[in-house]
Formats: sequence, structure tokens, C-alpha cells
Amino acid sequence: MLVKNQRYSKDKSFGNYTGASDIASFQRIALVLDILRRKVNLLIEEGIVASVLLQRLILKQDQKGVHILSARNIGMLLIVSFILAMKISRDIVHKNSYFANLFNISIIDLNISECGYLRLIDHQLWVEF
Repeated sequence: MLVKNQRYSKDKSFGNYTGASDIASFQRIALVLDILRRKVNLLIEEGIVASVLLQRLILKQDQKGVHILSARNIGMLLIVSFILAMKISRDIVHKNSYFANLFNISIIDLNISECGYLRLIDHQLWVEF
């Protein structure tokens, strides 16, 4: 799921989050990162942790013979990766409802995606620097 027909500005959230026919692009990934940097002060370390978690998700899906990651859900999986990175790196983190509002996505979809992500990676969240 990615943005469709809207751009981020200081006053707007991520926009219409439909995603069925959207393709992940560098600009849209950069948009997610910019929103997180501006709104929740995303740290470089959290970006590293999120990339390790995403690599782990890709490896686990291959090991388990399931294919979760696609152009349809890359936006949601990126957002969940960064949320998980912040949750394991910070003492105080915004609730999922904050991120759902920030990216204009359903809290139910976000929670289900986070649970599925965690199950797929067997809750292996430890990242060593």
C-alpha cells in the first residue's frame, strides 16, 4: 500500500493509502522516511534496525516458502519495520493509532500487519550493532 494522488506537505498526512496498483518508488520510500523524520524524529540507528528487520522478513519468507512482500504491501511493511525499530529502540513510543492517523491507514490493518510481521520473523527482534 502506497500513496496515491497526494503529496506530503506540512499540513497533510501520508494521503490516500490505497496501494493495490501502486509501485514502490524511491520517491515514495523517501516520503515515508521524511514523514517519520519530521513527525517522530526518526534516528539513523532506527533506520538501520528497520532495514535489518526488513531483511529478516525477506529471509524468513523464503525459508518458510511464503511470499508476503509485494508491490501491494511494501508501504505497510516499511511502516511496520520502522514502528518496530522505534519500539525496540526507544523507551517511549507513539501508539499505533498515531501512526495510523499519520499515514492515513486503518488502525486495524496496521495492527494486523504488525502481528503478521512479528509471526513471520518468529518474534526475532534483537539487532546487534
